[in-house]
Amino acid sequence: MAAPTAKKALHYLVFKGTVREGNFGTRVTTFLKKAIEERGDKATVIDPEELNLPLLKKPLHFYQDRSTAPQILHDIDKLIKECDGFVIVSPEYNQSLPPALTNTIDHFPPASYKHRPAGIVTYSMGRFAGVRAGVVMRAFLSELGMLHIPATISIGQVQNAISEDGVPSEDRTKTSATRMLKELDWYAAAISEHKEKHGLPEASL
Repeated sequence: MAAPTAKKALHYLVFKGTVREGNFGTRVTTFLKKAIEERGDKATVIDPEELNLPLLKKPLHFYQDRSTAPQILHDIDKLIKECDGFVIVSPEYNQSLPPALTNTIDHFPPASYKHRPAGIVTYSMGRFAGVRAGVVMRAFLSELGMLHIPATISIGQVQNAISEDGVPSEDRTKTSATRMLKELDWYAAAISEHKEKHGLPEASL
C-alpha cells in the first residue's frame, strides 16, 4: 500500500462580519484563526474595521481603468484570488447579514471569489446562534460563485462560549470547528487539484 501523501498547506481568508461597538466577532475570528493554523494551514483575517473601506459606490470591477483604483482594493483582491477558500463569520442583524460584511465583500468582483469553498460561521448572544443570517448567507455566497459547504458552525450565547482571547469554553464548539474545517480542507484540496489538472470552466475565463 502506498504511503499517504502529506497534507498540502492551504490558505483561507477569514472574513469578520461586523464593526459594531462591543461586537464579539474578534473573539470568534481569533478562535477560528487559531483552529486553522493548528491544522497546519494559513489564515488571514479580513477585518472591515481595519480596512475601513467607504460605503460602496465604486467596486473594483466598476473601474474602466483598474490601475486608477485604490491600492487597498488591488491588495485584497489579490488575496481573494490566491486563497484556497473562505470562512465567513457573521452575527445576525435584523434576520439578515451585517452591512459591514456585505459592503466589504461587494467591493470585489464575483469572478475573484468563484470556484472556492466557503465555511459559514454565525453567532449571537442568544440561543439561536445567528442561524437566520446563515440562511441568507447561502444565497449571497452562491451568487458570488462560492461553494458553501454543508458543515457550519453556529455559536449561541457567544459571550459565554468564547473568551476574549478566542478560547472556547465548551468542547462542542471545538468539535464543530474541527468538523467544518476538515470538510473545508477536503473541498479546497479537491477543487485545487482539479483546477490544476483541468483549469476552470470556459464560462469562467
